[in-house]
Amino acid sequence: MSDRPQRIFPRAPLSGHVLGFGKDIFKSQTLNVSIAGLLFESVESLEVGSEISMAFDLPVIKDFTKTKEEKLFQLDKGEFQRSVIRVKAKVARHFQGKNPIGEGEVNQTAVEFVDISEEIKDHLQKYVDRFKKNLELLLHDIEELGRSNTHGGRIKKVAELLGYGEVHKISILRQRVSHHYQGLQ
Repeated sequence: MSDRPQRIFPRAPLSGHVLGFGKDIFKSQTLNVSIAGLLFESVESLEVGSEISMAFDLPVIKDFTKTKEEKLFQLDKGEFQRSVIRVKAKVARHFQGKNPIGEGEVNQTAVEFVDISEEIKDHLQKYVDRFKKNLELLLHDIEELGRSNTHGGRIKKVAELLGYGEVHKISILRQRVSHHYQGLQ
């Protein structure tokens, strides 16, 4: 058992953009989301504790465990329906340091949502839940790859659809997926 505390709100990777409106207008790359907040590439002009309005796009992803393989291979990530989520948020922290899943440094800003509607919470929770199910499928297929090569094509497709890009090394994909899965616990 891990000595890491369990998260109150699981977070899922989110590759998209956020637009923010505070003292300044900004645009940044999103990194992950939960029903409680959003993490994105740092915007230095945001002061911790300040409130901002923001909008970000959220894809409506399918549950790949319930998708027939022939349909799965026809899916295109660019064709996923996307919703625009509009919220008020409070800047919780800035983080600069070593990248936990690779080389180099990261520079990130985390915000906590303020007074979000039940409808938006539900939408965010569905995204997180589906992402988790799809990561479980991907992790299962990666583990099975050592025993047989029956899921090699599905690994590549699911990794692409979840935003991991083209798979060159399974060991690196396993590390990234495992790290993201921990955030969903």
